Amino acid sequence: MNQFVRLFSKVSTPLPLREGLGGGSLLVLLFFLLSSCNDPYSFRIKGEISNIQQADFLIYSLDGGLNEVDTLHVKEGSFDWRTPLTEEATFHIVFPNLSELIVFGHPGKKVKVEGDANELRAMRVSGTDDNERYTEFRTAHLNVSERELKQAMESFIKENPESNISTLLQRQLTLQDIGYSRLKRGDKLPKIVLPPDGLTSTTDTLTFKVGQPVLLIFWASWNRESTGNFFDILRLRRQVANLPLERKIRPVSISLDLEPQDYTSTCRYDSVVWESRCYRQSWSTPVVEQLGIRELPYYILTDDKQRVVAQGTDWKNHIQEAALNIIHP
Repeated sequence: MNQFVRLFSKVSTPLPLREGLGGGSLLVLLFFLLSSCNDPYSFRIKGEISNIQQADFLIYSLDGGLNEVDTLHVKEGSFDWRTPLTEEATFHIVFPNLSELIVFGHPGKKVKVEGDANELRAMRVSGTDDNERYTEFRTAHLNVSERELKQAMESFIKENPESNISTLLQRQLTLQDIGYSRLKRGDKLPKIVLPPDGLTSTTDTLTFKVGQPVLLIFWASWNRESTGNFFDILRLRRQVANLPLERKIRPVSISLDLEPQDYTSTCRYDSVVWESRCYRQSWSTPVVEQLGIRELPYYILTDDKQRVVAQGTDWKNHIQEAALNIIHP
């Protein structure tokens, strides 16, 4: 049945109606009957957003809902997106201002996203119990302090231990406590091998050895915040140019882009002149999975012994001081 629906959904011009139920009208009727059936192995998101005409939103999943980043195409304030889905999953919609909207996916279900483009944080998601309850929780705590939000999250988890929402909230609390990678400060950087990515003429395989500090930079062109500190990295590179190896921080970036042209144009526009790799695998990039990176941008800084001295998502608050301590011990 699904193949039949996909086949006839490609017909751009309606078949002519005829008297009775013969010819084209029979096919049109059959098409509408079949398309009204819920596919138990797919998930659908419909959007109605005011004060926006055309845009592209990104959508991804970290728990198996999608294998790569996809795009929601908004036209005249609406979008209609479907994906195959056999198990429950959590989807992240990324808006142009880099804020994210969480949508819980359930096989065979349809949800609706609606709101105002001028108030993206207040978007509402309806259609399933998880999405409606999470919308209520989220919108009720839009303007509270971090402490109040943490208390509310802990209370919700305690009162609803089996909820998918609690699983999400617990993950968010855990990330706040332990960071966004598997590494801790003082850990030794595991063996990392970055083979050529086929996008440049270099055939070098990048490895890291004791004797030189390393700065790993995880980013993507679709996350503009992750390119916001490239100027600081350029300045750092100039600062260490004439320093001895044990203080000469080596920046290496790994992009999670899927499209080569997005990666190369961003590198050119933002002057990424240090060592860089892009394997077009998004969150499935081997080194991303190896280190457990779960947020962009993300920085990992080691000393010359390859021990982690700083890591985090904020250059100024998490990395900058530690880098200066290496340069000027």
